Amino acid sequence: MVEKLVRTLLLTLFFLGSTLLLLAPKYLYKIITTVSIFARGIRLLSLLVATVFHIFIKMMRITMLSLHFK
Repeated sequence: MVEKLVRTLLLTLFFLGSTLLLLAPKYLYKIITTVSIFARGIRLLSLLVATVFHIFIKMMRITMLSLHFK
C-alpha cells in the first residue's frame, strides 16, 4: 500500500517536472522579451534625458554669451 502511494507520488512529480520542462522555453522566451523591452525603454529614456540636458546646456551658453556681450 505504501509502495503504491510512493510510486504514485513519484510518477506525479515526474510528470509535473516534465510538463514544466516542456513549458519552460515558452515562458523563458516571454521573460527574455519582457526584459529586453524594458531595457530598450530604459536606454531610450536615458537618451532622451541626455538630449534634453544637452539642449538645456546649449541654451544656457547662448544666454550667457548674449548677456556677456550686451
